[in-house]
Amino acid sequence: MRRIGTQEGKKRGTGMKGQKCNILVVDDEEPIRRILATQLADYGNVFRASSGEEALEIARTSEIDIVVTDMKMPGMDGITLLRRVQEWNPEILVILLTAYGSIEGAVDAMRLGAFDYLTKPVDIETLVRCIEKAIDVRRLREENAYLREQLGEGEIPEMVGTSAEIIAVKKKIRQAATSDAPVILLGETGTGKGVAARVLHEESGRRGLFVRVNCAALPETMLESELFGHVRGAFTGAVKSRKGKFLLADGGTLFLDEIITLPMSLQAKLLHVLEDGKLTPVGGDRERETSARIVVATNENLEEAVREKRFREDLYWRLNVITITMPSLRSRKEDIPLLLHHFLARFAGDRGMMISPEAIAVLTGREWPGNVRELENAVRRAVILAGKSDVLLPEHFEESIPEALSGMSLKEALIKTERALIAEALRTAQGQKGKAAELLGVKPRMMSYYLSKYPDIELTLRAGKRMR
Repeated sequence: MRRIGTQEGKKRGTGMKGQKCNILVVDDEEPIRRILATQLADYGNVFRASSGEEALEIARTSEIDIVVTDMKMPGMDGITLLRRVQEWNPEILVILLTAYGSIEGAVDAMRLGAFDYLTKPVDIETLVRCIEKAIDVRRLREENAYLREQLGEGEIPEMVGTSAEIIAVKKKIRQAATSDAPVILLGETGTGKGVAARVLHEESGRRGLFVRVNCAALPETMLESELFGHVRGAFTGAVKSRKGKFLLADGGTLFLDEIITLPMSLQAKLLHVLEDGKLTPVGGDRERETSARIVVATNENLEEAVREKRFREDLYWRLNVITITMPSLRSRKEDIPLLLHHFLARFAGDRGMMISPEAIAVLTGREWPGNVRELENAVRRAVILAGKSDVLLPEHFEESIPEALSGMSLKEALIKTERALIAEALRTAQGQKGKAAELLGVKPRMMSYYLSKYPDIELTLRAGKRMR
């Protein structure tokens, strides 16, 4: 067995690449702290504490993931530290070390919430396996929490089409997937840059998550915390530390949509991450490592933005390793029939709906300034408007603005159209909210929100049923 403090014990592997974390080593003996910190350095940032009291303070002020603590210490012992840590943040995994191992002690420690219980002198291979297991558990917890948030967003998208333009894009994505280099996705709004980013991640085989952030959707202060995370007390309302998207995407892919809108101050921080693979959470004083692959997207000309001083030149050149341009839908109209059937299968489900040849011909002849996204929304709307009909006809895709909306402001027209679509979906679903949400392509909780926003829709539907 290899014990701490031996030369043999110091010769080991490099740990789990791409899965770094913050580890706190607690022991009242300085040599033990030093040796453990050296052995665990490959697994992330290692903090040291000589007492339970000091450890608790570090845990409260730093973003600690794993605590490795001696059981017997002057003052606050390991069991008390375990209880206090669990009370403050139950997500922290605690590994207890003791020279007085017993079955009863192990059972008590595990019952109190310890992740594991090891006896001294510590076998390094056993400790390493324990740390790796803890890192895996931490990663799976974070992935599960993120995936629960994303539940209902839909399955992994695919790039539909057989045109020369889309085949060239698919080929370039496969080539880019073999590299860890940053990728810039260019193209008009609605061309499928988000789909391309997701396909790139899936093709890469990276173990971590695919995490998407719309840089235009949040104000600067919130965006910084969203990307880089924050420590407890960093600002009003920061009641506990929170990992940012860079760390959530560790070992995976971070997709930054609308990158052109990223504020200059955050562009500087992004550059630092690209250069060093390190970041500092808001309010923190210790750097964290991330191996997230960066993919960015924009519908604007980045070189022009650099000339206009809206985008950092050094960041542009750091990002500009691989560039993929998504073609407009009007440049690949031969893909429209395939896309129509793809979206129809998604929105009509098992209803067995078809789209008439006349409708396909009409839709193929349009210019589609909103590209694939506009086509997708047109099919979604047509399925709703078709009601119980099994065939989608050209009139279901009517693109002219209804006369009822003429003379209205944009806001008024959008509200009226939104309300009409929700009402039609609920009628088609015969009052079943879940089915109506599915027809609209939204989550059930969004359907509940819409119905609370327009309460008269349900009242009208119920009144109609009573009259029948």
